[in-house]
Parts: sequence; C-alpha cells; structure tokens
Amino acid sequence: MSEQYHIRLKGQVQGPFSVEELHDLAKRGRFSRLHQVSTDGVAWERATKHPQLFPTLAMQMPQAQLPPAGDLHLAEPEVAGAPSAGVSDAALQKQQHAGLAAHEQTASHQKTAAADAMWYYTQGAEEAGPVLMADLQQLLAAGKLSAHDMLWTDSMADWVEANTIAELFPPASANPASFAGGASDKSKMATTSLVLSILGFFCIPFFGSLGGVVCGHLARNEIRASGNTLGGSGSALTGLILGYLGLASLLLVIVISIIVILVSSS
Repeated sequence: MSEQYHIRLKGQVQGPFSVEELHDLAKRGRFSRLHQVSTDGVAWERATKHPQLFPTLAMQMPQAQLPPAGDLHLAEPEVAGAPSAGVSDAALQKQQHAGLAAHEQTASHQKTAAADAMWYYTQGAEEAGPVLMADLQQLLAAGKLSAHDMLWTDSMADWVEANTIAELFPPASANPASFAGGASDKSKMATTSLVLSILGFFCIPFFGSLGGVVCGHLARNEIRASGNTLGGSGSALTGLILGYLGLASLLLVIVISIIVILVSSS
C-alpha cells in the first residue's frame, strides 16, 4: 500500500491522499507547493520538500529548427566568404528569416504563457495568490511587492525571488541602476528627512529636528521594504544624524540655561 498524505492550507486539512491522487489534484490546481503535507496529521512540512508529490514537468524543446532524423549529417567546414555548396544566397536568406521568425514566435509564446499563468507570492511569512502577472506588476508599482519576495507558478520546480522574473524586473532597466551603484527612483521621505533636519538647526528648532528623525526612520523602512530598489539611503541617514544632533543641541542649551538661572538666583 502506497504512503498516504494529508494536505493543509490556511488551517484547512484534507486527505489522506495517495501520491497518484495528489498528482491529479495538482493538475487540477487543487494542490500546490503552497500547501503543507503530513503523513500522520501531526508533523507538517512544506510541500516544496516533497517534489515527488507533483507530476513531473516534461521539458518542451523547440523542434521547429530540427531537421528530420534521416537528413542529419555532419557539416563540412566552409571557407570564409564562400557560399555553401548547392545553396543559393536567396535560399540562405530565406532560412535565416525563417529561423528568426521561429525564435520570435517562441519568445512571444513564452511571454504570453507568463502573463496568463496564475502566480503565488510571499510577503514575510504570509503566502497569497493566485494572481495574474498584471496583478504582480501593480503590487510592485504600489510598493507592496519587493525584489526579494518569493514567487511560484505551476510551471516552476520551486520558488524564486521576484527580481529573477523578467516581466517584473527587466534586465535592461535594472542594469543602469546597478552600474550607477544605486536605484533610479529616490525615496521622497529621505529627502524630506534631510530638509527638515537642516531647518531644525536654523529655522524650526525641535520640531524640524524631530520631523527629520521621524521621516528618516520611515524612509529607511521604505527603502528596505522595496528590496533596495529605491534610492536615498544616504539622505535618510544624513537626515537622521542631523536630526538627532539638533535635538541633542537643543537639550544641551536647555540644560545650560537652567544651570545659569539656578546659579544666578542663588
């Protein structure tokens, strides 16, 4: 008798199921790697630790460019600048265009599949989904999804970080920021912290410094939550330092004033 498994998601327990039954549930979208599994209903583990419970994904290799088996032969070396024997320039160009069209069609199919897939995502210890790629893009734009949150869909063997998904973090847009040593967008809260802390020294004692400290901490939390895709960490840190210095200076002035008053009155 094959081993039986209980499955659990958000506190709801089902089963027991055999491995074959779990394969069928996975194919119908009723069992995923978001579930927890147990053989006794007491000790639970993440389903990702039991890949045998999911049907094996067949690797689909593009076959448009493969010649028939009977036509396979060893290619002869060609002399640079000389056309292949028996093949005209027009035929070569036609083959190149056909290959390029097949490549573009494959890329288009992959992009469409990613857009139509149902995705699960994690935020801390919480798991959510399923949602479409368009929903993930909206969450990312709203700052509710970071580069280091984990994503998974049925075509994947395991969870991956969001920054590895090209539809969310295109390499072309990510590279300039990484070479520049920072992110392209800067936290507005970091700039606010720096401005308020400077004003706390010259125009708005106490309130400016206090606002700089508060905004500085909020900015650093915002930058961490974005997976460091937001810039401005230097401004936030400077705002915090100046804010605390402003508060300390004001406190020192107050203490000295009290001491002077007490001394003069005695």
